[in-house]
Amino acid sequence: MAELRRRIQHWAEDEGVTLIDRAFEQRVMRRFFRAREYDLERTFAMFTTYLKWVQAYLPHEISLESVADEIAQHKVYFHGTDMQGRPNVIVHLSKHNPRISSVDDTLQLLVFLIEQAQKMYEYTYSSNASSRTA
Repeated sequence: MAELRRRIQHWAEDEGVTLIDRAFEQRVMRRFFRAREYDLERTFAMFTTYLKWVQAYLPHEISLESVADEIAQHKVYFHGTDMQGRPNVIVHLSKHNPRISSVDDTLQLLVFLIEQAQKMYEYTYSSNASSRTA
């Protein structure tokens, strides 16, 4: 993990990419490592691709106000959690009306909801972790 963190920091400096703090949380790095079967090279490639996307799309800056019209169409919503406590996001693609909103608007809504789901899960995860240690 330390080697991955070091390589990413050097890569970000060379590429001029601004790193976001949460990208370096232990859980997130572990998730990327697991996804690439603990292969450092493949994990590094996946993580840098992710960071480029974050830099370009800025998902953490999407506001509720910017997706309010999309939310009003009821095409995407949360529906409880799975057995491991992760939020379920339900998407009704049949409710997308290209005359009302663009695919980009819907994509922005999906990214917003995934960010919110991640925050909900992190909150639940940290709440459960603190209650287990108390």
